[in-house]
Amino acid sequence: MNTKQSTKRLVMLALFVALEIIASRFLSVEFIDKKFSFTFIVTATMGALFGPWFAALAGVVSDIIGNGLFGKFGFFPGFTLTAAVTGFIYGYFLHKDDLKIKDIVIASVLVTLIPNALMNTLWVSIMTKNPFIVKLISRVPLQVMNLVIKLIVLPLLLPRILPTLKGEMKRLGLDI
Repeated sequence: MNTKQSTKRLVMLALFVALEIIASRFLSVEFIDKKFSFTFIVTATMGALFGPWFAALAGVVSDIIGNGLFGKFGFFPGFTLTAAVTGFIYGYFLHKDDLKIKDIVIASVLVTLIPNALMNTLWVSIMTKNPFIVKLISRVPLQVMNLVIKLIVLPLLLPRILPTLKGEMKRLGLDI
């Protein structure tokens, strides 16, 4: 990859990082230890366009910058790890020329189970000093709702927006 390609890829990733920060910090509903947002749309799109490693890196950058600018509870590196794992999972399953609904379902289920339900619950449990299982049980309804929303939104949205985004990126000279 030449320098011009790298610069264009970096600029596109920076735009997605900015979108992710905006979606996470301003277009979300937060409770004390629970949060609902449509950030998953931006993260899944990043994963589909840029692959697992770049999506993981963008997740880390967006978490650090977003927390630095708008953090309410202080920085906790566990949530940064969660952002990386989320981007990686979406990128691993969605970065394909022939994206299938099955791939979207698998990615959505894994993201809901591993980073969202298990990892984030562990971090909240550590921060609040509450037992993990108690926190997990209290977070299950929100995670089920999140999964249902992902399973409705992503299969409807990704097949429609990815061809356009890929076409525009190609038009700009960015091979993805």
